[in-house]
Amino acid sequence: MGHSSYYYLGILAGIMVGIIVVAISKRIKNGGKKCEYDERQTAARGKAFKYGFFSLIAYLVLYGIIQDMTGVYWGKGMVGVSLGICISIAVFAVISIWNDAYFSLWENPRQYVITFAAAFAINIMAAVPIFFHGKRDMDYAYINLFLAVTLFIVLVTIVLKFQKDKREGDE
Repeated sequence: MGHSSYYYLGILAGIMVGIIVVAISKRIKNGGKKCEYDERQTAARGKAFKYGFFSLIAYLVLYGIIQDMTGVYWGKGMVGVSLGICISIAVFAVISIWNDAYFSLWENPRQYVITFAAAFAINIMAAVPIFFHGKRDMDYAYINLFLAVTLFIVLVTIVLKFQKDKREGDE
């Protein structure tokens, strides 16, 4: 059962409105302060972006080669590409978190942990039908699973980095 293009445009519009609301509320809450990174953070973020970008390129090349060689398309539409995007986001996040470059100077990591945990819960709930209905072909529900795994990786990395910094601060 397919959805009309208006359905997808509605989803896209909802996402855009959500992003705008979050951006405005962050701007108001920070008193107009922009996300500022020092030189070390900027260099570390550039390195993380580079590794994330090249991991995406490597994934897409491998994905294309496997599909061409086998003739098997293991996901509908953007499902396979979404996995590559999630991998590259995870690579960027892990590298920048470990180099203290994920959060800017004015950001509170606790807010992000709460947001990421809520997004993880929503995506894992949306992915539950995969496990109960035994879906073999990758449909759009798998995108929620990919996002949940990505958010879980980011959350675990933040917690591990926090514990490492706390341990080093005690010494």
